[in-house]
Parts: sequence; structure tokens; C-alpha cells
Amino acid sequence: MSDEALLLGPERSNVGVFTTGSDLSVNKSKTAVIFITAGLLHHVGPHRLHVLLARRLATKGISSLRIDLSGIGDSLPRSDDLAAEEIAVQEINDAIHLLESRGFTRFILFGICSGAVQAIKVAANNSKIAGIVL
Repeated sequence: MSDEALLLGPERSNVGVFTTGSDLSVNKSKTAVIFITAGLLHHVGPHRLHVLLARRLATKGISSLRIDLSGIGDSLPRSDDLAAEEIAVQEINDAIHLLESRGFTRFILFGICSGAVQAIKVAANNSKIAGIVL
């Protein structure tokens, strides 16, 4: 199992942590989990929930990405005038594109509180979403 810090988005101003297991051959479906921040909490999640789940998934060969949306945790605030709802959807899609560049084709979105709302919005318009955990 390993954690890798990544920069996301066109300005590379969003921070994510990619967690993968040592045996990637287990995940033949090329599915990754994306953990969306809950409210103003950063990528570790409430009570480190996202870290614990990401590492447990890694033991099963499932990779994941924990992201900080703009202005949360280690991510810088955005410099454009997009509404908060549009920003979250765009940044989650940026995370999907990054994972696609690493060979993943299907995604499960995990969100609590505002992260759940954002997961629903992204899933409603993206056929690559295989599931959501709310």
C-alpha cells in the first residue's frame, strides 16, 4: 500500500492523495474510488474516515483518490468566478480525468454531507460513475 500526493486541475492547485495497493491485478475492472471532502473538512475525512477506508480498500487491490476541493485543506482557492456548486462538479471531474490518465475507467464516488450532494450531481451526468456511497 502506498500514498502519493497529486496536484489536480488545469491550474494544478487542488491537492489529492492517491492510495493504491501492491497487487493491482486484483482490480480487473479498473475501478477507483474518489473520496469527496465533507463540508470544510480536508481529504482525511471526518475522524480520518477517508484515510482508513482508502487504506482498507488498498489491501483489496482497489485504488482511491482523496481530494481537497478549492480552498479546503491543502488546495488553493480558485481564481475564477464559478459558483461553488459548479466548482465542486468541475473539480471532481478533474479528478476523474486524472485517474483516467492512469488507466482507470470506472469510478465510485464517496461523499458525506455536501460531498454526497456533489457526488449525486456528478453521477447524474457522467456514465463512468459505477456507483455512489452517500
